Amino acid sequence: MMSSRRVLLFSLGMALLISGIGILLFFGAQNQADVPPYVWGAAMVLMTSVALATAIYLNFTLRIRRIQRKILESSDQSGRRIDENMTLERLEQSVEEWSIRQKKLIQELESREEFRREYIGNVSHELKTPIFNIQGY
Repeated sequence: MMSSRRVLLFSLGMALLISGIGILLFFGAQNQADVPPYVWGAAMVLMTSVALATAIYLNFTLRIRRIQRKILESSDQSGRRIDENMTLERLEQSVEEWSIRQKKLIQELESREEFRREYIGNVSHELKTPIFNIQGY
């Protein structure tokens, strides 16, 4: 996969090349009317399509790289290292597995918290009962 910088430089180079051809045609002709209209149209369509394709490509790659960076940061925190060269399918599967493990961990923590609350309530009740019995005498 080409880097975003290479694609950007390639598309800018193509746009400059097409613009240069247009300028050469313009100044090479005796007047602007000598340049056929289809040349101008083709140059404009080509420049627009290169610019649009570059914008779309960069938009997608920047999103994917942002997601990849977040996943790599979270994998560093969880102790599991995710290979940067994973395919998207393997990466999706790995993220899904990680999500399932995190949900199980959250459920376990919630059950432990519930057990802790019950235990403290029972201990509190067991300590209060003898004290009230002693006060009754």
